[in-house]
Amino acid sequence: MPRRAPATKPDAIEFLGMISRPKVDVYVGPTEKHYNLPKLLLCHYSDFFDTCFNGGFMETSTQKLYLPDDNIDDFEILLEFMLRGTTPGNIKLTETGGAAVRRCIDFVKYADQYNIPEAAEVVYEPLKEALKFQYKDGKPTKMTAKLGKRIPRIAPSDVELIFRVMPAGSKLRTLAAQGALSYHGMQAGFEKQEREVDGFAAEMLLQIRASIKSEFRWTDPISGAERK
Repeated sequence: MPRRAPATKPDAIEFLGMISRPKVDVYVGPTEKHYNLPKLLLCHYSDFFDTCFNGGFMETSTQKLYLPDDNIDDFEILLEFMLRGTTPGNIKLTETGGAAVRRCIDFVKYADQYNIPEAAEVVYEPLKEALKFQYKDGKPTKMTAKLGKRIPRIAPSDVELIFRVMPAGSKLRTLAAQGALSYHGMQAGFEKQEREVDGFAAEMLLQIRASIKSEFRWTDPISGAERK
């Protein structure tokens, strides 16, 4: 079954109706932290919860759901978005550099798992800072060589994820293109994504044009002449 489009924010009357209706019990993480939550609100925002509580599974009869593999902090970001229509300013990270990039990308996957992509915007600033980790005053530091494969970077698979999950106009899409350009420069590296990922080539072009600050020569595709 195809996933439904992300839900719109309910108006005040709809919201009051949702939170006043029956509650369900959700237990999160290995410690099974307990939340008693409005069922209609969860099901409004996420087809995952709708399937669990209305789809004829065990959770439908018990109205209880266990999510032992979920991170409590991550779940609470989704919960705040559903309850308030917004999220905390930024996701809190203990990781740095490449590990921080992966943590941010993992949260995008997590938000997508519950079909609440808007909540993934909380990773924008931490991801941007993580991608700057090996730079000082705009130049790579000596730690870059030491980092090796752990160097902070946007991978092709990250581009595919972000452009699939996030809507057009999302600043995470822009950041993904900026990260690709920063890591590879004008060289090849994301040709497959430029061909196949809807919106990525256009975003890359915008970022390349925005990055040009001085004289730039190019070859006219019609005449073959070099031009400025």
